[in-house]
Amino acid sequence: MKVKITADSRKVITLAQTDVAKRIIEFCAEDETTAAEYARYAVNAIMRKHNDYCDTVLQCSAEIAGNGRVWNCILEDSENLDIWISGIAKCGCHFCEFGAYLSDIWEICGDIADADNMFSVVYSRA
Repeated sequence: MKVKITADSRKVITLAQTDVAKRIIEFCAEDETTAAEYARYAVNAIMRKHNDYCDTVLQCSAEIAGNGRVWNCILEDSENLDIWISGIAKCGCHFCEFGAYLSDIWEICGDIADADNMFSVVYSRA
């Protein structure tokens, strides 16, 4: 998965975390799952509430971000750094703008019961 550091990311990453941010990018580069696949997991969790599903992820990006609800979720010393995956998906006859942290997507993968919790932590606008 390709992860980038954006201007907003630079506001969150401290000088002490720059090496960790580089290692997170390297770690994610080795991940064979793409950002679009993770996005599909998140959008399907959202759309399950509406009895719909994600047809296509039209646009997707992954960037390093701060997440106050996690600690060392990606690497042992990643502290509060996480990956924010956002984009636009086509769901049925409408479009959905979404955003979710990778740590939250990992939580719901394979656990349908947790998908209801995903709805409360994912940004979505249809």
